[in-house]
Amino acid sequence: MNLPRAGPCAPTVADVPCGQRQILAARFKVVGGREAYPGQYPWAASVQMNGRHVCGASIVSSRYVVTASHCLHGRPQPSLSVVVGEHTLSKQESSEQRLPVVRTFPHEKYRYPSFKNDIAVLELGGEVIGLCSEWKRGKQADVLQRVHVPLVAPATCSGWFSEAGRRVHIGRGQICAGFKAGGKDGCQGDSGGPLVTDEGGHHTLVGVVSAGIGCARPNLPGIYTDVHLFTEWIVSKTRASRGGRGDRRS
Repeated sequence: MNLPRAGPCAPTVADVPCGQRQILAARFKVVGGREAYPGQYPWAASVQMNGRHVCGASIVSSRYVVTASHCLHGRPQPSLSVVVGEHTLSKQESSEQRLPVVRTFPHEKYRYPSFKNDIAVLELGGEVIGLCSEWKRGKQADVLQRVHVPLVAPATCSGWFSEAGRRVHIGRGQICAGFKAGGKDGCQGDSGGPLVTDEGGHHTLVGVVSAGIGCARPNLPGIYTDVHLFTEWIVSKTRASRGGRGDRRS
């Protein structure tokens, strides 16, 4: 699924090409990855409950974001909002835009605490009107983080988990990514955030952060929801009218 690119505060998501990024300035290295540049990943957003970050998300259109279904468990829809244009959590930035979540679409086959079909669409109560910088949280991080991890074949991934004494099956609709030695991974607060591929500067959303055992531990790579398998489902939800079906979690 193509992603909106960063621009110099473009009027709407629809006004800019998908899947490209803008690099503005260098930041500093953090454990397991690096701080992202402001505007580098404009599709990343923060899902918040009562003003506090709980999960990541990806902008897929001017009124919808994609996140993980487990991020909605025990979190009533009226308490949720999505913040875009945020690069540093602890700072109020001029690029920030907070939008209420007016409707949630957890996948119909998702059952908590399972991580199968762990994907959801959130409808926003307004349009994203500018894309300058976005945010995705890493462990104990206050600034948008980025980390490069390789995709791992399902059989290889399951084998790594077995070596760690864990029985984990990577099924249809799931992607495994990470290093056998560990050291780089998502962590608490990253759930729902994007896994993207970069082909010649064009970025495609391929996964949603779903599950993991610990953070960046050897033989315990991250598990992501395979967006490709759910593309038609996502499109069906983002095309739904305000009067259509949706799970108003209250």
